[in-house]
Amino acid sequence: LGAKRAGVSHRKRADEWAEKRKPVIAELVAAGFSHSAIARELTRRGITTRQGGEWTATAVRRLCVRLGLDRDARVKRAA
Repeated sequence: LGAKRAGVSHRKRADEWAEKRKPVIAELVAAGFSHSAIARELTRRGITTRQGGEWTATAVRRLCVRLGLDRDARVKRAA
C-alpha cells in the first residue's frame, strides 16, 4: 500500500512538472520541430530535464506522449 501511494505521488509530481513545460513543448511541436530539434532547443534555452540534465530525443518523445502532444501517439489513439 505504501509503495502504491508513493507511485501515485511520484506520478502526480511528474505530471505537474510536465504541465508547466507544456506551452514551450507545444510551441515547438506545432512549429514542426523533430524530437531531436526540440531537445537541442530546450538545452539551448537552458531548460533542463526534471532531473536537471540535458534533453535527449527519447526524453522529449516521452514527455510529448505524457502531454498528449506526440503526433504518432495521436494517430495511434485515433485508430
